[in-house]
Amino acid sequence: MSIYTTDVLVAGGGPAGMAAAIAAARMGVKVFLIEQMGFLGGMPTAGMVSPFQISSVDGRYIITGIFAEIIERLKKEGMARDGALFGQTHIEFDHEWLKLVLFDMLKEAKVQFLLHTFITGAVTQKMSVRGVTTQSKSGESKIFSSVTIDCTGDGDVAAHAGAKYEKGRVGAGAMQP
Repeated sequence: MSIYTTDVLVAGGGPAGMAAAIAAARMGVKVFLIEQMGFLGGMPTAGMVSPFQISSVDGRYIITGIFAEIIERLKKEGMARDGALFGQTHIEFDHEWLKLVLFDMLKEAKVQFLLHTFITGAVTQKMSVRGVTTQSKSGESKIFSSVTIDCTGDGDVAAHAGAKYEKGRVGAGAMQP
């Protein structure tokens, strides 16, 4: 079993996880990110969910911070552009270039990361998450952290830590396909 220790552990490499990991690393702490896919980006890349919606309100650009940096890098490469449909502004982008931009940004921020890695449990101490256990083709790992940020989209870390949650419509449990 591999054992890692970090200041901040980010579970999930989608938009929220990327922003959390990069922001934390830029504050000078050691950051470790785990992602179940073999690439970064979450649904915008894995599910090809695009475009990024509503980029301006009343003509004012509202995308800021790390997300704005991502968009600017894509635009610099000619892989994103402003668009509009039915009065809604958005950003059209190339899904594969987004993956590359995100890898570059993680490397620049010196974030360690593991891909193809699934969360199998949470390490808890006194009602606080102090890391996770994982499984990948390389085997089992345990990652200890001072701060754990669950950006899995499904709340996997929280669920493994015993947090209460609801699944589907209250009562019937029915879900949207």
